[in-house]
Amino acid sequence: MIKKEFHLSQRRYGSTRIAEQLKRKDHCISRYRVAKIMKVNHWVSKHKRKFKATTNSNHNYLICRNLLNINFNSSRLNAAWFSDITHIQTNQG
Repeated sequence: MIKKEFHLSQRRYGSTRIAEQLKRKDHCISRYRVAKIMKVNHWVSKHKRKFKATTNSNHNYLICRNLLNINFNSSRLNAAWFSDITHIQTNQG
């Protein structure tokens, strides 16, 4: 039953939530018993990572002009390349 609840939660629920789900389905089991069974079977819940902002828009660095001006249709192949990379190190600096 624990394995079933663990997989139904897409491996996100820990022992506390699984015990709560089983109690709702009229199964008498403690959180500690669920934790022990999960530990023996190496079932570890996935944790959601906290959002971390990586972009600092308040800077005094040079900002390049937008040469395409949202004109993504090109007259020939390889006339314009674009990407989401904000920094490319070259030999010139």
